[in-house]
Amino acid sequence: MQKQRQARLTKMISYADGTRCLRASLLRYFGETPKERCGACSVCCGEIRVEDITVPCQKILSCVARMKAAAKEEALLCVLRGERTPFVLENGFESLSTFGILSSTPPETVRDWLRTLLAQGFLTKDDSGTLRLCAEARAVLFAGQRVRRRAQTAPKTKRGRTVPLPDPVLLQRLEALCRLCAKRSGVPPFAVFTLRTLSVMAAIQPETVQEFSEIPGVSSAKIERYGAAFLREIKRYKALEAENL
Repeated sequence: MQKQRQARLTKMISYADGTRCLRASLLRYFGETPKERCGACSVCCGEIRVEDITVPCQKILSCVARMKAAAKEEALLCVLRGERTPFVLENGFESLSTFGILSSTPPETVRDWLRTLLAQGFLTKDDSGTLRLCAEARAVLFAGQRVRRRAQTAPKTKRGRTVPLPDPVLLQRLEALCRLCAKRSGVPPFAVFTLRTLSVMAAIQPETVQEFSEIPGVSSAKIERYGAAFLREIKRYKALEAENL
């Protein structure tokens, strides 16, 4: 069961990170044989930006090869980031050429690259959780194969305005309100608002229904059902912040 869940997660990440036609990817998932390009999705229309992550991925793959059977995710991250944990020292991994090779990279970024390698079939994970190189990994290491994925983009309003980072305290309050509304409506929280929508809400902090409507994921039906409560919570929070100045 765990293996099936992991496989489903890998396919989801592959779809989210992929640089191939979205329609074709979905049709292949359901066993069909579509054309390579539909000409209408965001990938085919050039609406997404693609980033090349070959160099850091080569470092990850090289480290997996050197760690062999000990290449489990947490241990791999420790070696790549140069952390001298007891496990690393006991196995002599601090002497590997890849030790600390990604020490200046945030751990979540390294995890994202690792997930991309798994999703695109360059790495696999066995039943024990050990990471192993797939045949395609050799092409990345030795034959010039590139690793690309969709670039991470900042969220935007419906009018295309780039959104700043959300206020973390307000975001927590909005998440709590979202859970309360979901409980009252008998639906899961994401059916009220997704975390991405709440993050944009906590960033731009709308004061009017018009501003609220510009947030992605906010429909007219949701404004009617939940708008007043969320605008009231944002207004309450901003008033408390003003008092503390």
